[in-house]
Amino acid sequence: MADPEHQPSELGAVLQDVLRLAALARPAMARDLGISVSEVWALEHLMSEEMGPVELSRRLDMTSAAATVLVRRLEMSGHVVREPHPADRRRTVLHPTSQAVHAVMGVLGPLLTEFNVAGASLDDSQRAVVVGYLRQVATALGQVVGQPTED
Repeated sequence: MADPEHQPSELGAVLQDVLRLAALARPAMARDLGISVSEVWALEHLMSEEMGPVELSRRLDMTSAAATVLVRRLEMSGHVVREPHPADRRRTVLHPTSQAVHAVMGVLGPLLTEFNVAGASLDDSQRAVVVGYLRQVATALGQVVGQPTED
C-alpha cells in the first residue's frame, strides 16, 4: 500500500510530469540539432554568458581535455568560434555563431512561444501564485543539487 503522505497531489503529479518531460528536452534538442547532449549543454552556457574553455569545462564538470574535444567538435560543426579575450591576450573566449543561435532558436522558439501563450492566459493574481510556487520548487531543487537559486 502506498504511503499517503508521499502520494503526489494533482499539482505534484503535473509538476512530476513537467520535470520528466524537461529531462527529455536536451536529448531531443541534441537529436534535432545533430549534436551531442554535452554540446547542447555547452551551447546553453555560451548563449547565456561569455566564457573561455576552462570555465566551460568547469561548468560542464568535464576535464579540460574532454572540454577541448567538445569545443573542437563545436568549432568544426560551425556552432562556436574562438576569439581573443578582450583584456587578456593569453586567453580565448568562446562565442556561439549566428548559425548556432538560429538553429537553437529554431528548435526552442515554438516551445517558448507556447510558454508565453500559457503565461498570457493568466491574470496578475494567478501569475503571482504560479511564480511563487515555481520559486519554491526552484529553491527546493537548488538545495537538492547544490545550486542555490538567485532571488
